Amino acid sequence: MDAQTFLKRLDSIPDLPTLPNIVMKVNNLLQDPDTSIKELGDTVETDQAMVTKILRLVNSTFYGFRSKIRNISHAIIILGFNNVRNALVSVSIIKTFSGGKGL
Repeated sequence: MDAQTFLKRLDSIPDLPTLPNIVMKVNNLLQDPDTSIKELGDTVETDQAMVTKILRLVNSTFYGFRSKIRNISHAIIILGFNNVRNALVSVSIIKTFSGGKGL
């Protein structure tokens, strides 16, 4: 699908849903240079579905760690702030547009 077609389809949607509050909170935290890993981890942990997705991502074969990462703060350190933001936004968008079914 080219950009023109995509934009036409996007314009045809009468009412775009908003992203979940967790994504907005995380995005605000990530824009603040004084945000700690603990604060970000605590915020992400309020949504267990997001925690599961992030832990699945960091434990995927793409990263290839020998042992499982079981702590969200450790996962955030490994993934980095930008990848965490991208993962949360992507999962939220997919979940929103698929009727809340998730991945």
